[in-house]
Amino acid sequence: MSRLASLIVRGRGGQSLLVYLPEIQQCPPTGVRLFVAVDGSTWTIPVSPQPGASLDAGDLARAASGQALPIAGNWPLQYRRPVAIDLCRSERSTLLQPGELGIDPELGRFALAPGDPAIPGAASPPINANAGPGDFSADYVEGFPDQVGALTYDRMLDPTQQATRLVSKFGEAPTPLTEAPPAPLPVHASVAAAVAAAADGEVIEILDSATYSATEATTLANSQVSALTIRAAAGQRPCLTFYQAVKAPAPASFRVAVAMDFLELNGLLLSGGPLVIENKVSDLRLEACTLDPRLGVSLLAADLDLNDRAAYLLCRCVAGGLQTGDGVAQLTIADSIIDQSGSIALAGLLGVGSPPIFSSPPLLASPPSSPPQIPRPAARNVQLERVTVLGRIHCEVLSASESILDDVAVAEDRQSGCIRFSRFETGSLLPRRYQCVPSEQDEAECPSGGRCLAPFFNSRRFGRPDYLQLAAATPAQILSASEQHSEIGAFAGALNTVRLGNLRAKLKEFMPVGLEPVIIAET
Repeated sequence: MSRLASLIVRGRGGQSLLVYLPEIQQCPPTGVRLFVAVDGSTWTIPVSPQPGASLDAGDLARAASGQALPIAGNWPLQYRRPVAIDLCRSERSTLLQPGELGIDPELGRFALAPGDPAIPGAASPPINANAGPGDFSADYVEGFPDQVGALTYDRMLDPTQQATRLVSKFGEAPTPLTEAPPAPLPVHASVAAAVAAAADGEVIEILDSATYSATEATTLANSQVSALTIRAAAGQRPCLTFYQAVKAPAPASFRVAVAMDFLELNGLLLSGGPLVIENKVSDLRLEACTLDPRLGVSLLAADLDLNDRAAYLLCRCVAGGLQTGDGVAQLTIADSIIDQSGSIALAGLLGVGSPPIFSSPPLLASPPSSPPQIPRPAARNVQLERVTVLGRIHCEVLSASESILDDVAVAEDRQSGCIRFSRFETGSLLPRRYQCVPSEQDEAECPSGGRCLAPFFNSRRFGRPDYLQLAAATPAQILSASEQHSEIGAFAGALNTVRLGNLRAKLKEFMPVGLEPVIIAET
């Protein structure tokens, strides 16, 4: 007779699952086969299924009772008790009592009590002598106001563009459940290995949301590869980190050393060095990516040949500063956040070295008391569509629609381009404007020496769920500045002002007399 037991298994994506094994009377020598459900419950299946017969689960063998693992070594079974605690500093975990799990819901952090057996090396004797920092993982849900940046929303991947090469943290890939499964695709344990083996036109797909750590840049140096796509699988958000040591970013994350016709990064979170383009990339696309803006410049494009006429597109991205050479004729940014507050967000590149040389930020007040003097270089043609830009802009031609320019912008050619339905900083040198904030009347009414109709954000700190979301205290002119009379900036597509106005109208129409509704935002 076997006793009730539990088993921890690891799925192909690296997630752990607590499986509840049943108690079996008179277990046969050959054992008993079971189906395991997604919640960890077990079900019986036929011992000798007929060829071609369905393997639908039979009777429930043992129901699951949650995915909480008991504390190892404690008997009777004891589960960790969740308690609320302020984890603004890691040292505060010492305040936890044995058997407690500290949770800080505001900061999104948790901590185990000192000596908890789940901490590598804390158990005596150790549960796993080879355990290290990478053996501890957590599943979580990340909130954000809209579909911007690398998250797990539906990125509407092209179903006709199938992956040709796979990346999995554990080197495993699921097999399609078809009558005639296709030939297995090559599976790599790192993105660098997949890039090194890729051929022209391949699509590299990362199958999980694991963290892939590297100490040096992933280099694209194969001159035979002119087109390449690196993307996250549907519903996944892999994190690619590039650090030489703690708090020491690598000189680059990806480094493109050869000329390419097409390069696409889709659904990736990059933290560490910037994306460095050392040669011509005719068509660069960053879609639904997050390039950690806390580290400064996120893109250095050292294409200096005016005849290259490269086109770069950032769509639904979060990034730091972008600096492009003269070879990048068109830089288009849509539904995105560019965060380089207090420095240059969009500008040109002086030259290339190792690492590339870029212009030092000009000294500007915000707003300046006189027309700003920004030294060259400038980015060439910049087009912004529903973008929030924190930081200064210096370009030759600027076109912007439904965007927030939170700092000074300078366009060298003010006879070209247009700024429409956007908020700009007073003192900027811009092309013609249409329905922008502040208007000429607003500028006349604003006090001198201060900002005019400045936006207010719920948070300017990257990583918070309300990051760069317009606050309720934002001037009404900004909250209704778009062409649809809604808010402008990276979250303009959500139409929050319009939706909130519709909700208030319905509440006013249907609420009983004497009751006042209170609207509470999720973030």
